Amino acid sequence: MAHKLFIDVQDSILNDHTLSVLDLTKYDPIMTVKDRLLQVLIPGDDIYTSLVFPQSDISIYTSVSLGISKAVEPIPDGLYIFHFSLAPSKVMNVSFNHFRTSILQQKLLNKMIGLPVSCHSEVDSHGNSVDKKTKDELINIWFLLKAAQVAGRNTLTLEKANSLYASAERSFERLFKTKSCL
Repeated sequence: MAHKLFIDVQDSILNDHTLSVLDLTKYDPIMTVKDRLLQVLIPGDDIYTSLVFPQSDISIYTSVSLGISKAVEPIPDGLYIFHFSLAPSKVMNVSFNHFRTSILQQKLLNKMIGLPVSCHSEVDSHGNSVDKKTKDELINIWFLLKAAQVAGRNTLTLEKANSLYASAERSFERLFKTKSCL
């Protein structure tokens, strides 16, 4: 039996300063594990960054450990491409796309939590509650972000992922520029 490589990447919408990578690989107990390498391609970069990646563990990275900044700051949204390999790397490797949306999700949640009570009593010219319309728009933005994440995992739909994210971002900006109670 050979090693079966698998990694998963997780974001926290409560903390936009970290990104977690889980090593879910099924290691063959008879085979030696050597030359483990995890690399990531950051959005806008064209050179992979090598990362420390303990075996069968969860690794939490910041903007500093990802090589994005010299001080810890929010990790940018966008497409991150991870490449994990063991020796021999030409045979034992896996790539994983992760479309990060944490910063915009966090902004969205902060707006949802902070909706003033005045929004609940306003009615538009058609008799619809502003609260209902706003909630519908917020849910639509949330689904656009989730769709961008799904599309980002498939290399054939990366352009679609960027388009969905941009649409969510425009909708968010438009919603909070036009709503007087927000």
